[in-house]
Amino acid sequence: MIPMKATSSQDKRFRLRPEMILRRKAEFDRAFREGNRSVGRMISVHVIPNDLGHCRLGMAVSRAVGGAVLRNRIRRQLRDAFRLNRHSFPVACDIVIVPRRPWRSPAFNEIADEFVALVKKSVERRAAP
Repeated sequence: MIPMKATSSQDKRFRLRPEMILRRKAEFDRAFREGNRSVGRMISVHVIPNDLGHCRLGMAVSRAVGGAVLRNRIRRQLRDAFRLNRHSFPVACDIVIVPRRPWRSPAFNEIADEFVALVKKSVERRAAP
């Protein structure tokens, strides 16, 4: 499910552009308030559709998860999972990821698989009447 490392001709397709990142507090609040939440073993995901034509990512990694080094590692892994799998999501949506504690440094494939499964579950739940 996770594409292998992008070749030079595919780099632009897998690049994470600045417009794909949630930055404003109002965007995070809207996702928490109105979005569908799915909870997994390692992460919790809030998903809400947008009208932009592409998915955007936001992360809320609190100090309770661990020290700065661990929090930054978590952010890098989650950003990479989003970057490599964003083309597999069926609709344009805003996604906010909240890591759950305790974070036991799982393998990247575990993180990416759970992330994709939770996003798809939230999107399907939103589409169901």
